[in-house]
Amino acid sequence: MSFFAVFPGQGSQYVGMGKELYENFSYVRELFEESSEAISTDLKKLCWEGPASDLKQTENTQPCLLMVSFACFQVFQKEYGYFPQAVAGHSLGEYTALVAAGSIDLATCVRWVKARGTWMQQAVPAGEGGMAAVLGLEPNLVKLLCHEASEATQKVLEPANYNTRGQIVIAGAIDAIQKASDLVRVDPNFQSGKMVVLEVSAPSHCKLMRPAREAMQVLFEKSGYQPRKPLCPYVPNRTGDFSEDPQQILPLL
Repeated sequence: MSFFAVFPGQGSQYVGMGKELYENFSYVRELFEESSEAISTDLKKLCWEGPASDLKQTENTQPCLLMVSFACFQVFQKEYGYFPQAVAGHSLGEYTALVAAGSIDLATCVRWVKARGTWMQQAVPAGEGGMAAVLGLEPNLVKLLCHEASEATQKVLEPANYNTRGQIVIAGAIDAIQKASDLVRVDPNFQSGKMVVLEVSAPSHCKLMRPAREAMQVLFEKSGYQPRKPLCPYVPNRTGDFSEDPQQILPLL
C-alpha cells in the first residue's frame, strides 16, 4: 500500500513538541543539533520551554516546526522502512516536504525558513496581522465576508488557503479579522459559518506578504543553490499538481 506524506504549517506548533522523539532516538538528537547550529538558536529550548508566546512568533515557529516535522518523518522512515509515494505540505510544510524528498538539505532549509519567518514578521509587525479558519461557508461567501470586513475597516482581509470547500483560511489585518468574526455572529449571510482564530503572528498568503516574497526571491537568487530532483513527486501549494522538476522548486516557493 502506498501513502502520501503531508507536513503541517504554522498553527500546529505546541510547547513540548519533539521531546519524546529526542529522548528516544539518537538521530533525532542529531537533527536538533544540526538545526540549532544552522541558525545559532537553541531550538530545543524553544520547542520544549517556549513560552508559547515566543514559539508562535513566526521566525521561531518556522524552523522549530520544520525540524520537528522532519524528525517525525525520519523516525517513521528509519523505524518502519517507510517512504512515501509523494509528499506535500501546507505552507511552511512544503519546505519540510522538500527536505523529506531529498531536494533541499535540512540545514539550508532551516536557515531559509528562519529568514522567511523574520521577513514575514517585518512585513506585518506582531499584533497587527493574523489568520483565521472559516468553517462551513462556501468560497463565494468567504470572499464576500472578507470584502465586507475590508470595506468596513479599510484594512486588508483575503482568502489565503482553500483547504476544503468547508474550511478556508483568511488572512489580513487584526481589525478586519475581528470585524469578520462579528459579521459571522450577527449577519444572516454568514451565520451558518464559524471562525477560529489561528495561533500565528503573521498574515501569511495575502498581499501584505509581498515584501517577504520579494526578499525570499533575492535570497534564492543570491544563494546559487539548486535543489536536487525529488526522490518522489511533490505537490507545490501554488499549483496543486504533482511535480518532479527541480528547476521549478524555488520559483514556486
